[in-house]
Amino acid sequence: MVNFAYSDGPRLLAEGGLDLRESGADLRVLLVMELSTAGSQPSAVFVSDITTLDEHNGANYARQSLSAQAVMKNGAPDYDTKLTAANVVFPNLGVGSRKCRGAIVYVHSGADSANRLLYWIGHSGFPFDANGLNATIAWNTAGVSRLKPA
Repeated sequence: MVNFAYSDGPRLLAEGGLDLRESGADLRVLLVMELSTAGSQPSAVFVSDITTLDEHNGANYARQSLSAQAVMKNGAPDYDTKLTAANVVFPNLGVGSRKCRGAIVYVHSGADSANRLLYWIGHSGFPFDANGLNATIAWNTAGVSRLKPA
């Protein structure tokens, strides 16, 4: 589950400009290392707005697509809505210059100047050292994110 939503994501949802379902937006995940400022810039809008991205630089690293996305509504007692997805696997992730500090979920549109930031993830499992094995972001039962009524 996310630590925070970047400021523009909730606005896009509220305006109907973002479809989180599998058939909707092309959501992707990138990994950042210890020098990244991504976890302290919740007002950033695009990936290129992150002052220091410090994206993972180990062998075999590539940004990964979020897959099997679904939006689910829960009943009592929470009456919340959550985004679920398949776990994200970074296959055979090679050692980077620094530890992986967190992940960013973003809407892929092409260049980083057009890729809109959605979520910062820096919870359990981070930081970690890549070691050439698969690195997996496993979503908990709360899903990738939740919208909860006031």
